[in-house]
Amino acid sequence: MGIVTLIGMPGLGKTTLASKAYNNEEIQREFPTRIWASVSREFNPRTVFLVILHEFTSKDMSAETTSDLAKAIRASLQDKRFLLVLDDVWTANAMSTIKSALPTDNPKGQVLVTTHHVLVTKQVMSSKASYSIQAPQRLRLLTNDEGWRLLQLKVFGKVEGGQCPPQLQGLGRHISQLCRGIPMLLLMIAGILMDYVSVAKTSVAIVKSWIELSQSLDKYTRGGSDVFRSVLELSYDRMCDELRDCFLYLGVFREDYEIPAWTLTRLWISEGFVRPRQGQSLEERANENLNDLIDRNIVIVDKLKSNGGVKTCRIHDTVHDFCRAVSKEKEHLFQVLRKKNGDQTFVQNTNNQHRRICIHSNVLEAKLYIIFKIYKI
Repeated sequence: MGIVTLIGMPGLGKTTLASKAYNNEEIQREFPTRIWASVSREFNPRTVFLVILHEFTSKDMSAETTSDLAKAIRASLQDKRFLLVLDDVWTANAMSTIKSALPTDNPKGQVLVTTHHVLVTKQVMSSKASYSIQAPQRLRLLTNDEGWRLLQLKVFGKVEGGQCPPQLQGLGRHISQLCRGIPMLLLMIAGILMDYVSVAKTSVAIVKSWIELSQSLDKYTRGGSDVFRSVLELSYDRMCDELRDCFLYLGVFREDYEIPAWTLTRLWISEGFVRPRQGQSLEERANENLNDLIDRNIVIVDKLKSNGGVKTCRIHDTVHDFCRAVSKEKEHLFQVLRKKNGDQTFVQNTNNQHRRICIHSNVLEAKLYIIFKIYKI
């Protein structure tokens, strides 16, 4: 069995690159069995094992012990030509636990790991089993020219022939350099710049707004602020109240969760976040909000439907943290409760101002249960 590791700081596009490989037609032909498992920082082996086994059986195995689940995985993968993607592995312990459930003598299997922790790659490289282990593939930052090309493509790809107008060239290059070659930052900034371009009525207004954004980024980068958080705040501040509620609500889903678009838009509607507009149904308006968040490069499309619509989506860990933090600090939109390991009690918050409680349970970790408090603020 072969193991390849993609390593790089958050925002470099490790998950995006892994997804492109996973969905590549040639890869699909090479590996008839393909499994994607999001590991995330709050690693629970049962969650990952159940996700892997879901590829092979529709039987409910949630009552099985972790050891039995591991044995079932080894048996299922033993003679398969498979590709297993382990996305967002945070610790060497998590990597070691998952590896213990994999077959050691199947040369037809391939595992692709994404991580931003060196200890994870060291754990992979230290394997004593008969794995075919390649050197870690480290993703680099974009050069200034690459960053500028990406920013231009995202902001002007559908207009101006994909080229930035001459009067914005200098500003645009400066803004792209402030993103430090991090693709995720460039994409989020592109979402803000696109909003400026679409809203401003004159070229003078566009230039003014770009100057203001450049000055804000300068302040954040020189002041040592969390640039990701600062850029998300800039984007958040430009949203209407309706879109803000829809955006923050993404935090009720667990980290790295593949969110069904149909479920998400129906939840928005049932919560009363989506406000009717003349000539639009609530469903159309909800889908418009989802597409708006996608255009702002805050929500990532995972899978498309046959008609080109969004089937599933997700948000980056950094965006997920932002949604949780803002909801807790400012909006009191929801509170997340998690069951303590080994018992049936939940970690609670004495602050009763939250309008919703989201319970993440270990009954079946892949599911999400949302309940509502009797009282409303």
